[in-house]
Amino acid sequence: MRLPAGRIRALVRGVKLAHLLPGLLASATVSQPVVGHSEETTPARMRFVTEKREPSGLAERFTPEQFAAALLAETNRVRVAHGRRPLTPLPALQAAADDQARMLALSGRCEHFSPLAGQHTPLERAQRHGLDRGRIGENVLAMSLRLLDDAPPSCASVAADAVVQWMNSPGHRANLLNRDFTHFGGAVQLAPPLGASAERIYGVQVFAGP
Repeated sequence: MRLPAGRIRALVRGVKLAHLLPGLLASATVSQPVVGHSEETTPARMRFVTEKREPSGLAERFTPEQFAAALLAETNRVRVAHGRRPLTPLPALQAAADDQARMLALSGRCEHFSPLAGQHTPLERAQRHGLDRGRIGENVLAMSLRLLDDAPPSCASVAADAVVQWMNSPGHRANLLNRDFTHFGGAVQLAPPLGASAERIYGVQVFAGP
């Protein structure tokens, strides 16, 4: 699978919501890690899950394909609203996003590195699934499940919440709105709550361009 010829380079963005603290932790490029902070805006009608609850059932009610479609739809909605062209789904990027989302949910970490051979970086993961040319970007995120006051959680609401967090962080926003990116893969994985903690959601966006 090939994008138009061009110099390969990888840009990665990572964000983690530290339990219930209203902040973002961001890392920038692979070659020059940078830590930054931006405030998270929490709409009044949303609330964090702070008490022990049964799992939401999201993973049983929605398939990974539905989560991926919701993440693509919300990403493109925001891009179009900011005058950018919508992204086209690409199976290699989807598979790369799935790989890392599963790894994050298993490890409980929010990072771009994977300990699996041949999958250490976003570029390696995309190449593993057939992408051999182009520019790669990745956003990752870990957040506690939020509940809407007037509706049960859905894959669409999770996707919307994740994109809000990425848009609130300058580095992730730059990836999401990058005019040079043309293709996309996205994934969401849920991890059950431990003790009194909230159910955790791990999201990955992978972008590619010439």
